[in-house]
Amino acid sequence: MNESARATTNTHWWQPIDRWLRVCLQACSEVCSRDALATALFTILLAACVLLAAEVSPWQMARFVDAKRIIGVFACLGTAAGGALMVRHAAVLRMHAKMPLIAVTLAIVLMIAVLVAPHSFVMSEVQASIPYIEALMLLSLLVLLRVRRDDYLVIVSLASAYVAVTVLMDAAGYYPGVGLRRPGGVLHNRNFAGEFLSLALPCCVIGATTRRLMVLPLVGAALFVTRCRTAWVAAILCLAVVFMLGHGRQRWKRGMAAMLVLTGALSVMIVPFRLKWAERAPYYATARRLVDFSTGSGHLRWKQYAETIHLMQGHWLRGLGAGEWQRYMFARDAALAHNSTPHSDYLRALSDGGVFALVGLVGLFVAASLMAWRHRGTAPEVLGGVLAASVISIADVPLLRPESLVLVTLYIGTLIGKSQ
Repeated sequence: MNESARATTNTHWWQPIDRWLRVCLQACSEVCSRDALATALFTILLAACVLLAAEVSPWQMARFVDAKRIIGVFACLGTAAGGALMVRHAAVLRMHAKMPLIAVTLAIVLMIAVLVAPHSFVMSEVQASIPYIEALMLLSLLVLLRVRRDDYLVIVSLASAYVAVTVLMDAAGYYPGVGLRRPGGVLHNRNFAGEFLSLALPCCVIGATTRRLMVLPLVGAALFVTRCRTAWVAAILCLAVVFMLGHGRQRWKRGMAAMLVLTGALSVMIVPFRLKWAERAPYYATARRLVDFSTGSGHLRWKQYAETIHLMQGHWLRGLGAGEWQRYMFARDAALAHNSTPHSDYLRALSDGGVFALVGLVGLFVAASLMAWRHRGTAPEVLGGVLAASVISIADVPLLRPESLVLVTLYIGTLIGKSQ
């Protein structure tokens, strides 16, 4: 057999795809640089996670079972996956570099096909596993993208400003959307909005001191008006950590940034918002009950935590099963089973996968905190964000919601990129 015949025989099915990817990569490289493309992809990803929240019921905690939501988020993830792999392996486009792209694409298509099928064909365990799958995908994509620090500071600050403006418009009665827990703005729920802003606050503070992005009064006002106690505690922790990590003039600038946040928060006291709170002094009441678990929602969550621990008797190793917490809790106390997961990412991991899943989540936060401490000089916002996520996860489920999850994976992905 001559050489031309042997070459024809050894032609692989993926070579046309290889040529197409090379053409696309060359076209992209002529238009913009790798950093610009990575920044654009991260912007699309964050915008999709925030904006698509408007398509979902504000009380639907497991917000991945909606077909429109799934298709939108995973289509965006698929686009980011292709772009990330193309940018990451721009120098050498070999088959081993493109195989993950093909695998991710097939997984997305299979998942969408399963989830939009009739309900009788969809197992609750498959639906309940989607947040974990998306967390892994987001983390992988952000590690591949390696968005420049200056760029993600700008993007997260602008996204925070957008969410803050919609929250303040909702409080003033001018936001067109309808939420059951006002003022939530584009995220519908004031707890969701407050926690998103508290996770983004470290980027806003560092962005204000390095890039002169003056969004802090808006963020402070929106955070304050949400009256989300978990977000308030996380925000205080973030400001303290970022301030203490500064030195000299740097610390003075961050102190001024914290004052801008406080100024925005206090301005809420004199603005005539159209909110009807039950208390005469609502913000003082929230501050007084900041860590109170004896009344209100704090007491309800404390009971939910205690009953969840009772449910785990005999299920410590394997857990109750993914997505099975509500069914077990409804049989024990229907009043505590009004949402699909316990109000804690730690208890959600424990009930879904047992003690090993809980140890894994705690280990992730501990390892990320230690890595962030090592890089505290070059990326102080990462340590503040990781600590905020670990605190919020005690009383809520930020890792279940894509708009918060994308920030947490950004921080952890940044650490992994720095360690590499």
